[in-house]
Amino acid sequence: MGPGEGYDPPHRRWLFIDGERLEEHDFRERALARMDQFWSALAAHTTKLDGHFSGGHDFDVAAFMLEQLGAVHPELMWEFGRALRGPGHRLVITPESATHLRPFVATLLERAPALPSWEFYPYRVPEDLEMAEHTVQARTGGTLAEVRVQVEPTDAGLIDLMFVSQQAGRDPEQAERDAFVAAETLLGEQLLDRWIGRIGAQGLPAKKVALLRWFGPKASEAKTTFALDQLQGVVESAIAAYSERLPGHPHHVWTREASWSLLKLEPKQAEDYPEQDDLFVAKTPNVPLWRAAHAAASFYDERFSRLGETFCYVKLDGSHGVDEEQFGGKGEIEDAIDEVLVPSGLGCQIGGGTGLRYSYVDLALTEAERGISIVRERLRAGNVPRRSWIQFFSSDRSGEWLGIYPDSPPPPQAT
Repeated sequence: MGPGEGYDPPHRRWLFIDGERLEEHDFRERALARMDQFWSALAAHTTKLDGHFSGGHDFDVAAFMLEQLGAVHPELMWEFGRALRGPGHRLVITPESATHLRPFVATLLERAPALPSWEFYPYRVPEDLEMAEHTVQARTGGTLAEVRVQVEPTDAGLIDLMFVSQQAGRDPEQAERDAFVAAETLLGEQLLDRWIGRIGAQGLPAKKVALLRWFGPKASEAKTTFALDQLQGVVESAIAAYSERLPGHPHHVWTREASWSLLKLEPKQAEDYPEQDDLFVAKTPNVPLWRAAHAAASFYDERFSRLGETFCYVKLDGSHGVDEEQFGGKGEIEDAIDEVLVPSGLGCQIGGGTGLRYSYVDLALTEAERGISIVRERLRAGNVPRRSWIQFFSSDRSGEWLGIYPDSPPPPQAT
């Protein structure tokens, strides 16, 4: 079977595939079998791979990976390099921007065999400045010579990077390509995905470049621009400082005394609405979290909780109303959710909103599995519409969902 041939997932989810749904069960079994076939093929070719990397064996690594890894999933990317924990090789398998495949990749790597002198990773790892220079040269044809970087934390936890150099003034597009590759190489893919916001390039006059080269940055400039070999340390320090400012208690504790904000939106009419695309009014005690969850940029839970909370939401189809004998409206649903979560310390509702078709209740859960289970149970007892689900804000769970009922149909998904 060729790369990707016959790959036809019934839904995007992986973590919560329902064994009772025959098409999902069959897809999982086929996917697991292909994962095991890939690892068997890799194990059988380690000698040839060793020979290729040492320069003594002519082996078409690209064709091998296209056939073998492509059969597991056509959107997976790969990268070989030196092992990090000892002599040998590493293999990175990453879905890159297809973040909904992160759970799929995690399962793939969990099934990896223990191969001597081999290490396996789900993200491209950080490299030193020398390797970053080589990578930029190879991928963009650019250079990192005399480039410095500004590190600018934002209110939503993301860190913007501005790469400053004389060459950025001459060719801004080239400089921006160089900047992205440099950031990914120096920071590693995981840090880039979860914490880095805008990456840009800014020109610097030749005179200032010369002064920086000979005398270094002035005291005022040293606070805002850094040499590239300092980037990882500066970013990690900024993340640590931001995380320390997050509340020291979970949402179900501190939101009791919080001020709530009302937000209004202007959604466009559509036949159906993925995620929360039909929201026209929302409320929240945590505006930075809400804005980040509804922005185009990535969202990861750790940017808004240092206590391991999971942020997700209930989505209820309101096209036929709710059972008023059970719930008089969304407010009563929110109260019912708090009644089953808060006393056990499992989390709480943190607002939500009303859309053109759907109603939403946002959740902050300290124990996701237990919290989700009792919320589903309570909503089933309240006879909410069959088309009701729990979905996730985190980018690496963007394809995941659980129906409130075992026979809830799949929710509308973004294409």
